[in-house]
Amino acid sequence: MASRLTEDQIKWILTLDASAAEKEINSLIKVNKELQEANKGVQKLEIITSVEGATNKKIARH
Repeated sequence: MASRLTEDQIKWILTLDASAAEKEINSLIKVNKELQEANKGVQKLEIITSVEGATNKKIARH
């Protein structure tokens, strides 16, 4: 016959599961921030490239 888990055992199990989940969430938050910073850099490069492209077109027309 299977024994039933006590309230303390259940709390301990849930605490362990929450700790692992919390570590993963923190890791994902960190990676997300890194990706956001990388995106900002890419957006700046896109703006610079489009401005340079427009400038080059104007120069070529004249």
